[in-house]
Amino acid sequence: MKYKPYSQEWTRYRALEEAIYEYLEDQNTSPELICEDIRDVLNEWVNEYSSRAEKGKVLQSFFK
Repeated sequence: MKYKPYSQEWTRYRALEEAIYEYLEDQNTSPELICEDIRDVLNEWVNEYSSRAEKGKVLQSFFK
């Protein structure tokens, strides 16, 4: 993808690209481990934001 340099999209893409390259440069990292790490990061993110959403719903109920 071609993004305008230093745009938000370009910065996001560059960060992802650098993270992927860092994983691939480590010769001992298997594709399975990379996928497992990505899955773990996503699961942690979902759990964190689900927890925040639940707390928000509880707080929101006090305003009804």
